[in-house]
Amino acid sequence: ASMWCLMAAILYPVAIPPEFDFKTHFFQKRKIFFSILVVLAFVDPLTALVLGVDHVMELGWAYLHWDLVNLLGGITAIRYDNERFHKLFAVYWGLSLVFFFLYTQGSLTT
Repeated sequence: ASMWCLMAAILYPVAIPPEFDFKTHFFQKRKIFFSILVVLAFVDPLTALVLGVDHVMELGWAYLHWDLVNLLGGITAIRYDNERFHKLFAVYWGLSLVFFFLYTQGSLTT
């Protein structure tokens, strides 16, 4: 949870003046932001394993997909500063998060 808070703090500074340009700020901070996302892709499975291998197996394909989106998407987002890519990735990441939550809560099944 602390890594998610750190990522939010990177994207949203404490004081935001009226003329603040979020797009410029995002592209200035994107490498550190997505580097944390990549680290999270390695740390999160380790924290899930604390609850046991059975727990990780119960998470199933949705967890693997979610972790790969964070890992591969994060690496790609560090590498490329294409605005269109980042818009598409933001939508895909958000949808992946929603589907992961729905799947783990039993609302979606395979």
